[in-house]
Amino acid sequence: MDCGGAADRCHFALPRSRDSAAATATRRSSAAAARHALAGICVGYLCGILWFAGTCYWIFDTMHRYGGLPIPAAMLALGLFCMYVGLYHGMFGLLLALVAGSSEVAGSTLSVRRALVAAPFLWVAVELARTRITAFPWELLDIRRPRILRSRELPRSPACMGFRLKFCW
Repeated sequence: MDCGGAADRCHFALPRSRDSAAATATRRSSAAAARHALAGICVGYLCGILWFAGTCYWIFDTMHRYGGLPIPAAMLALGLFCMYVGLYHGMFGLLLALVAGSSEVAGSTLSVRRALVAAPFLWVAVELARTRITAFPWELLDIRRPRILRSRELPRSPACMGFRLKFCW
């Protein structure tokens, strides 16, 4: 039945049903979760870029001195390298943000506990992915350990990944 568009004009004047209120709440919740996940990616990615720029600074010198690249090209190579490998830190930030939940419950004790329990497992998974997918096993957690802790402070692990999990925990 054609009402001549009168129903379309009056649609906004009608009170909303519970279903539309629930749909609006779901949209807001999913939008908050998406913003929270995006923030996790951005913070993780930025930290990854800064981490690799600070720890793999020697790539610039190697590319310039031994590779014969001019200074701008060597800086570009270092920047591209840091941006590529920083993606793994961004993936860690995304996974951790998804485990922690949306920003509406991000401050709750349950959300914090969930993130703290999941963080070591997620970190080891991301390092394993970086080692196997990228074939770039530099700056892994167990390699940095001797500079952070003395070797005898932690018992021996059966494997590097097991040590990383124990060290993160």
